[in-house]
Amino acid sequence: MLAMVRTFIIAIALLFSTFTLSAGNQNQIDSLTNLLKEDLSDSTRYEVLVSLCQYLYDYDLTHSLEYGDMAYEFAKEKGFVPKIKFLKLLVYLNDHSGRYQKSILYLEDIINILSGRNQKEDRISLMNYKGWLNMRREEYSAAIEIFQKGISYAEENGEMDDVLKFYYNLAKAYERIGLEDQEVHYYNKYLDNVDWEKRSRYVSMIHIRLGDIKRLKGSYTEALGYYFRSLELAEESADSSQMIMVLNKIAWNYYEMDDLDLALDYYHENIRISVPLHSQNYLTNCYGNLGNIYRDWEEYDSSMIYYNKSIEISEEIDDYFNLAWVYEDLSKLYARQGDYEKAYETFQLHAHYNDTMITDEYRRRLLEEQTKFESGKREQELEILKIRLQRNRFLLFGLLGGTLLILIITALFLIQGRLKARQRIEDMNLTISELTQKNLRQQMNPHFIFNTLNSIQYYVFKNDKISSNNYMTKFAKLIRMTLENSRFTSIPIKEEIEALSLYLELESLRFKGKFDWEINVDEEIDTLLYKMPTMLIQPFVENSIGHGLMHKEGKGHVSVDLKLDDEVILCTIEDNGIGRDRARAIKKQKEESHNSLGTTITESRIRLVNSLYGQNMKVIYTDLKDENGNPLGTRVQISVPVMG
Repeated sequence: MLAMVRTFIIAIALLFSTFTLSAGNQNQIDSLTNLLKEDLSDSTRYEVLVSLCQYLYDYDLTHSLEYGDMAYEFAKEKGFVPKIKFLKLLVYLNDHSGRYQKSILYLEDIINILSGRNQKEDRISLMNYKGWLNMRREEYSAAIEIFQKGISYAEENGEMDDVLKFYYNLAKAYERIGLEDQEVHYYNKYLDNVDWEKRSRYVSMIHIRLGDIKRLKGSYTEALGYYFRSLELAEESADSSQMIMVLNKIAWNYYEMDDLDLALDYYHENIRISVPLHSQNYLTNCYGNLGNIYRDWEEYDSSMIYYNKSIEISEEIDDYFNLAWVYEDLSKLYARQGDYEKAYETFQLHAHYNDTMITDEYRRRLLEEQTKFESGKREQELEILKIRLQRNRFLLFGLLGGTLLILIITALFLIQGRLKARQRIEDMNLTISELTQKNLRQQMNPHFIFNTLNSIQYYVFKNDKISSNNYMTKFAKLIRMTLENSRFTSIPIKEEIEALSLYLELESLRFKGKFDWEINVDEEIDTLLYKMPTMLIQPFVENSIGHGLMHKEGKGHVSVDLKLDDEVILCTIEDNGIGRDRARAIKKQKEESHNSLGTTITESRIRLVNSLYGQNMKVIYTDLKDENGNPLGTRVQISVPVMG
C-alpha cells in the first residue's frame, strides 16, 4: 500500500512539473534529477528521463540529448515501446546537433511503428525527412534511393502531393552531385503535374534554375524564356523578393549576350524595386555590374560612381564576395586607364578579400570537423556512463548474495580494469584527434596561405600566366591533400611523400632558389603498402628551411631519405644550414616568442602512438660539425616501425 502511495506522489510531481517548468524554475529541474536517485519503478524512471529530455529541449540541447539517449536505452533494456512523440523529439535533437546517423536510426524506429498502424501520411513525410537527413550527411545515393521509394509508396496510396515533393527533392539531390540531365528530368515531371497557381513560388524557383542551366551552357535565348516565365509568375503573385532575384538573372544574361543596353535597363529596374525593400545584397551586385557596363562603354567617371556605391554597401554588410570581384574589376579599369599604381592597389584589396573568403571557408571546415569530434566525444562519454551504471547494478546485486561475494568482487575488479583500459584508449584517441587538428592548423596556417597567395599575385602582375597557374595548381593540390589526409591517423608513405614534395616545390618557388632539395626512398620500401602517421615529416622539413637555411649565406640544401632497416623505416631529414645553436641565438636576438609547434605536436603524436599501439618510434637530433667544430647543418632521424 505504501509503495502505491509513493508511486502516486511521484506521478503527481511529474504532472505538476509539466505545467510549472515553463517558468524556468531551476528547482523543478533539480527535483526531477533528484528523483532519479530514488528507488523508482522502471516505468516511473523512464517517465522522469523523458520529462527531463522534453523540458531541457528549450534550454539546454546537450543535456536534453543526454537524457533522451538514456531514456531510449533504458526503454530498450526494459522492453518498453517509446512513444512516437518522444522519438520525434530525439530525431529533432540529433538533427540539430549534427548527429544525422542517429536521427535516421530514430526515424526508422518511427517508420517501423507506423507501418503496423496504417498511418500512410506520417510514414510518407518521415521518408521525406529521412532522405533530407542523408542529403545533409552528403550521402546522396542513399537519399536518391529513399526519394525513389517514396515516389512508389506515395503513388500506391494516391498521395499525388507527396509524389510532387519527392520529384522536387530528387531534382535537388541530382543538382548536388552535378547530374543535370536527371535534375532537369525531375523538375519537368514536377512542372507537368503541379498546380502552378498553388505552388507559384516553387514553380518560379524551378524556372530560375532551369534558366541557369541553359545560361551556363551558352543557350542565352532559351535561358531568357525560363527567366521571363519566372518573372511573370512572381509579378502575378506580387512576390517582390522573387522579382528582384529574377531581374538580376535577366540583366546578367543580357550582359553575357553583350546586349549592354538591355542589361542596363534591367539592373535599373532591379534597383527600383530593391531600394524600398532594403535588399542590400542585390543592390551591391547591381551597382557593381552597372560599373562594369559603363567601364565597357569607356565611360569611366560613371563607372567609378557605381563601383563606389557597390563598395560602400558591401562594406556595410561585410559582403566579402562582392568586394573581391568589384575590386578585381576596378583594377582592370585602372589598368585600362594606364594608372598601374592604383591598379596594383585595388588588386591587392581584391586579394585581401579573396583571402578572407578562403580563410573563412577554411575555418568553417575546421568548425565542422570540430563539431563532429565533439559529437563523437559525447557519444563516448555516454558509453562510459552506461558502463558505470552497469557496474553499479552489479554492486547492488553483489550485496544480495553473501556466499557469492568474493566472486562478485573479483568480477567487479575485472570490469573496472577493462573500464580503465577502455577509458585510457579513448582518452588517447581523443588526444590524437586533437593533436591532428592542431597539426593541420599549424601546417596550413593563414600565414602560409597568405604568403603563397602573395607569390601567386606577384606572378599574375608579372603577367607570367604559366608560373602563376603552375603555382596555383600545386597550392590547391597541397591544400586538398592536407585536408583529405588529416582525417586519418596513418596514410600510405606514397601519399606522405607526394604531399611533402608539393610543399617543398612551393617553398622553393616562394624563396626563388634559396635552396634545393631531394627525396630518396629505398627501393625495398613498398610505398603503397607501408604506412606512417599522417603529416609526420613536414614539420621537421619546415624547421630545416625556416631556421636552418633562411639565415644561411649562399644556397642551401635539404634532403629526405627513407631506408628500410629490418622492421623499421629510418627517415632522415638533413640540411646544410646554420645549425640549431646559431638558430637559437638568432631567435633570441630577435626576441621571438613563437615556438616550433609543428615538431612539438608531431613528437607528442609519436609518444601517443607508441603508447597506444606498443610501437617504438623515436626522434634523434644530431648537430653536424666539421673537424674545427664549425656547424655544417642538422640531421633529424625518425625511426618508424613498419605499419601495414
